[in-house]
Amino acid sequence: LDNIKSTIEIYISKELERINLSKIDIINLDNFYTIIGILLDNIIEELKEQEEKLVSINVYMEGNTTNIELANTYKNYIDINKINMYGYTTKGKEHGVGLYIVNKIIKNNKIFELNTKVDNQFFVQHLKIHHPKRHLK
Repeated sequence: LDNIKSTIEIYISKELERINLSKIDIINLDNFYTIIGILLDNIIEELKEQEEKLVSINVYMEGNTTNIELANTYKNYIDINKINMYGYTTKGKEHGVGLYIVNKIIKNNKIFELNTKVDNQFFVQHLKIHHPKRHLK
């Protein structure tokens, strides 16, 4: 992330040792990688435009659900009601497809859930992965 000021906070719960990703079918695993890749790419793109950069990643278990909360500072106005629409972007041309793809994956696959909000100076994406019990050790 550019050279000015950047802070990245990462918290990963020890409970995550209970997840056995090798038991998740390849399509869901591929979808997970696509979702995470798009969300992280969006964070990086957003932070390129800022002087003070802050990213918080919080990963934890709640019952049979893995929670991944990604929060980052943002500069431009974000219309939460439009972010999943094809072509909506705060970044200019050749953007506006990533969250549309994420939304399509989530609509077609019920193990994933994504909640998005703007909280003070942070854009927050909360991805939930609902695991059948057989995916846990």
